[in-house]
Amino acid sequence: MITMITTVVFVARLGAVKADTLLVINTDKQIDVASGSDFEFSFDISVCSQQGKEYIQVDLYDNGYSYGMDTSQRPDPMLMIARGQTAYPTASYNADWQKWSWRPTWAQKDEDGYETFRPYHRIVIDNRACTEQCLNGDNVCEDNCEMVKSYGDIFKGVVKNVNFFTENRLNGNLRARCSSTPPCPEPDGNECSNKGECKNIDSVGVCSCVVGYGDVACDKVATTLPNGEQQPVDGNPFLLNEKMWDYYSFEVPPTPVGSESTIIVELNRLFGDPILFVKRAADGKANGGSGIAYGVPSTQDFTTMADMNSFRSRLDYHHIELTNADSGLYYVGVFNNNQYLKEVSKYYLRARWNNNGAGVETPMCPFDCFGDSHGTCDADIPNGKSVCTCEVNSYGGEYCQGKVIPFDTDDHLASGIDGVIAPGEWNYIQIDTAFFPDATKDGLRVIFSYQGNGHPLLIVKYNDYPSYENADDILSSSRNMRSPTEYHIPADIMSRSGVYYIGILNINYYVHDGFSYNIVINAGKSSSTKLPNFISVSLVMIFSLFVCMLIALAKRIVQNRQLARMRALRAAQIAANPELAFTFGGAGNRRIEPFRGTPQNVISRIPIVTFRDAGDGPKLDDCDYSCAVCLDEFVNGDRLRQLTLCGHQFHTACLDEWLGQHDNCPLCRAPVVGEEGGGGAEDSGNHRQQQQNVELTSVFRPSNDENTNNDDRNDNSSPYSVV
Repeated sequence: MITMITTVVFVARLGAVKADTLLVINTDKQIDVASGSDFEFSFDISVCSQQGKEYIQVDLYDNGYSYGMDTSQRPDPMLMIARGQTAYPTASYNADWQKWSWRPTWAQKDEDGYETFRPYHRIVIDNRACTEQCLNGDNVCEDNCEMVKSYGDIFKGVVKNVNFFTENRLNGNLRARCSSTPPCPEPDGNECSNKGECKNIDSVGVCSCVVGYGDVACDKVATTLPNGEQQPVDGNPFLLNEKMWDYYSFEVPPTPVGSESTIIVELNRLFGDPILFVKRAADGKANGGSGIAYGVPSTQDFTTMADMNSFRSRLDYHHIELTNADSGLYYVGVFNNNQYLKEVSKYYLRARWNNNGAGVETPMCPFDCFGDSHGTCDADIPNGKSVCTCEVNSYGGEYCQGKVIPFDTDDHLASGIDGVIAPGEWNYIQIDTAFFPDATKDGLRVIFSYQGNGHPLLIVKYNDYPSYENADDILSSSRNMRSPTEYHIPADIMSRSGVYYIGILNINYYVHDGFSYNIVINAGKSSSTKLPNFISVSLVMIFSLFVCMLIALAKRIVQNRQLARMRALRAAQIAANPELAFTFGGAGNRRIEPFRGTPQNVISRIPIVTFRDAGDGPKLDDCDYSCAVCLDEFVNGDRLRQLTLCGHQFHTACLDEWLGQHDNCPLCRAPVVGEEGGGGAEDSGNHRQQQQNVELTSVFRPSNDENTNNDDRNDNSSPYSVV
């Protein structure tokens, strides 16, 4: 259905704006707004009322936008209108609470468009007969009735080109139109982009998109996913460029009475840094969810609709499982982040759903538990979902994806365990304190040697298979691990009797290669364990390694207990973000806690040095060449901040991100504010200092929601952009 639309005249405030800002009937107005400036306008909706058309849609479009455009090249408009008064509506940002507020309080604004950095902004005025609406108990209209009595049919509006994040001029198109029915978005001037039908849902115009398209205006390609079939079917993976999105959709049919649906979406990553999102199309803030109702996923859905753990932990297998899922249209989004890894993403995708009581009648597990040889998918009736039951002492992990190797023989004590790990694979070394009775008081000593170009991650967990998110101790995550290296798992980690697992993951992100390894484990504070037989080095090399290991051990004894807490940083790097808030914020209506990070004037005074692997310039201890925040190694030319009290060094952007929410060293927790003589947080007027989020390329903006809100920004000023 195509809604009949009549253009409304805008009247700019004379004396405040130039005469050439006046808008002409039936003519879209081109506006040019400098960064940090406002364009003010007003219009009389009686033009619409006289025609019996009580819906007015105000549109703003960024004419300079193109898909994939860096945020740094874009303007940052905010559209707001209010039923007339002497002053135009205003917006102000509270740095302490990290949120926007508007005056007057009844001002309408496109928060979704602003939060997600959408190039198309839209406000709909519902001006139906207030008497009828008030009788029906419509609270919005009750306010509207009061506004009509006080201010009549005059509206005033402002296009504000915010300069917190970018500083580019807005070349935009502004228009207002009348409609007799709830209007739908028309970003290109065509309702629903000519790719859908406008439907009236609860007095709101909603685009019902044709197959293959999606989002609020049907302007995104959303490929349909079949039930249970891996895509693409030709065996060639999907390709996704850096900082880009792919969208997909599937429809879950209504469930039989008494049954519920389970949905599993799986992403098998080969290359790149993808993030998997799954969103029920109708979910949004209006109905207690997050994101934009009827919109595709955006980065503001990160904490509620994305597989955060797999992304943060640098895994190859990502999945989202929804139990008790509602029927209806679902969107899948894949975003190729480029902050840590600048690489075209290659991946496979599969979506599955059933209506069998949350998977109880027909069990359905992620990745099918890696096949019958690894485990079986069984119904976990009390929890209403299915779980993988792995082959005992053979395979382990959430999907039975890793090989379990018990360390339990005298041969193991003498020469260790040998293994080979392909990119992205896990081995779990199983340790029972019954085999190491002194471990609970003296801890364990671990000597790890490897050959190859892979990237080993060594982590420890009691009574469970470890991941980067749940580890009790992190032995090593650096790509520059020296081989062999000796580690000590302290007694406070080993204090409980029972089974422990040392997880060995070959991280398949920065390098794509396998490695062979040997791991020797002994109880006690000292060890006479021989180095693996296959390591043959000269006496000079042995002496160098010995010195290096002594340095590393001295540091590890102090740091190992603290490294276990580093996983909290991984969560803080997302959740503490003040601007992407809803981009990566949670659902609900909670108050944002006041900002308690290190003041920007303190951060800016922390010394910056340039790393040099050889020659002049600062150097780290020979055994530590990696940043403990992002886990990446330092390379020649990297800009590092060095904390003066503890001496620890980090990538400048990484430390700035951490200090944006903390006031201590991310590694040893030594204070920063005290040593730098800082004071309280200050409002610099440019809130890019408070926008950091280490995981995504998005620019973070504050939200008026009580959650921290994120957006779909691709920003070169992001902390992990190239310095």
